[in-house]
Amino acid sequence: ISLVEQHLDDLDDLNVFAAFQRVVVTRKGKPPPVFHQLWERVEAAIDKGGHSPRSLANVAYSVSRSSQRRPAAAALVHRVADQAVSSLETARSQELSTLALACAKTTVRHEALLQAICTHAVLRLDGGFKPQGIANLIWATAKLRMHDQNLLRALGEVFPRRSGEFGPVELAAISWA
Repeated sequence: ISLVEQHLDDLDDLNVFAAFQRVVVTRKGKPPPVFHQLWERVEAAIDKGGHSPRSLANVAYSVSRSSQRRPAAAALVHRVADQAVSSLETARSQELSTLALACAKTTVRHEALLQAICTHAVLRLDGGFKPQGIANLIWATAKLRMHDQNLLRALGEVFPRRSGEFGPVELAAISWA
């Protein structure tokens, strides 16, 4: 954290995203003062646009795990979603499920993003998703009350075939759905 504080002005957007993620993941209790500076830098970087689906998914997930008040977190995830919609053609399966999970954790119903996630997930669901990604999609679908029939049908078909791959964590997430 002290390195981030010392070199914050020198960090490019990708390094700001990485530092933000690290601070969120490693924090215990009250966030350090640099958290708020990083938050502002993340907001500015998101507004500039041009980021990869991986970066956007990581930022959205970090925001959903942060201690920031819910309205501020939801607003930033919504801004990330605005940027992510146009980049999902190149998104990996993990990025799709991470974006869905972040939206669900912050209760952001960004219809364009969710529809795009559903469309791309259906095409890759059988072989492209790891069990955790499938569990995240199922949980997000339930939490956000998404009713995409194609995705629900595909999830209903793939889960029984791959149920032996799911561990206790994934099964617990699905049972909560």
